[in-house]
Amino acid sequence: MSQATASDGSVRSILARTGTLVVENPLAIVLGPVGALALFVPYVGPVITVLLSGVLVELFARDLGEQSRDRSAALRGVSLVVGSIVIGVIVAIGTALFVVPGVYVAATSALAGPAIVIDSKGPLDGRSESVARTRGNKLRMLAVFAMTMALVLPAGLVHAVVTVPLRANIALVGVFGGLMLTVTTAATVVMYLAFSPAIEGGLGALGDVSSGGPNGYPAKR
Repeated sequence: MSQATASDGSVRSILARTGTLVVENPLAIVLGPVGALALFVPYVGPVITVLLSGVLVELFARDLGEQSRDRSAALRGVSLVVGSIVIGVIVAIGTALFVVPGVYVAATSALAGPAIVIDSKGPLDGRSESVARTRGNKLRMLAVFAMTMALVLPAGLVHAVVTVPLRANIALVGVFGGLMLTVTTAATVVMYLAFSPAIEGGLGALGDVSSGGPNGYPAKR
């Protein structure tokens, strides 16, 4: 699986490591479109998508030498779904009130999924962990997500202006949406492991191989 080299902690290195994770994991490339297409399933579609995103987190974390701890997969799955609902409600309220609060909550909650899956955090603790790890790193996160969106945005714009049959439209959603889901999930895993609140300087410690962590990540303390 992925054997990404040690990183200097730049946005470029995060994107490179993200790309390596995606390219070297064929199962992840398959699960992304399935998760995107699941949104078309009435009632349970969003739940399926959230659970598949959790599976992607697990796959990418294992590729980077991290093993999920403590709780069972079922409990982590329930926490992931509940956490997604809670964060979604908070984001919706913040957006309805004044937009900016909703965007802020969404940004600071972006790493909650990896916190729940990798470190077995509960729904609220997962968000708290995400807030802690994104502190001081929001500009880097914004740059990473902007670059990942740039991979799919041109195709999405063409899709928006070109009329295609319904079946082809669904297939395109699966391809483009699946690619976005896979790449952004891989990026959140890389950033979650990099933005360790226990390491002085956050992301800057990513490339410290001497710390003993797998694949150049800081060792758990």
